[in-house]
Amino acid sequence: MTQNVRINSDAQVQSDVTDDDSDKSFTVPAGVEWDLQHVHVELISTATAGNRRMAVEIQDGSANVLALVQADAVQAATLTRSYNFGQGITDQSAFVNTSLNTAFPALRLGPGEVIRVYDIAAIDAAADDMEVRLMINAHGI
Repeated sequence: MTQNVRINSDAQVQSDVTDDDSDKSFTVPAGVEWDLQHVHVELISTATAGNRRMAVEIQDGSANVLALVQADAVQAATLTRSYNFGQGITDQSAFVNTSLNTAFPALRLGPGEVIRVYDIAAIDAAADDMEVRLMINAHGI
């Protein structure tokens, strides 16, 4: 299920908590720009063997990759882990308890551009459960 929650006039949370999917995309609608502030991901991996690596990818409207940020640690089978991608946070090379922080630069996306959050290894993309929440500031143009 995809939700859009408005926090104030500019700040919003975009979310997709649909099960059985470790590849999710969010498209900036017409008439606005998004400043991407933070991406929170919770990944529940199935028993399928393999190391998952979470990534946040920015694409233009033609699916050309403009930016790619990958988590520094991998997630094995049958685990639940949380990932935080954001500005001003310190990169971690290993999970602390069950969370991992990864920094990314300030990003402003225009209409039609896409934020893709996914397991770059695609170990069990149709069965791993992933929840994604984006904190954005939306500006009309």
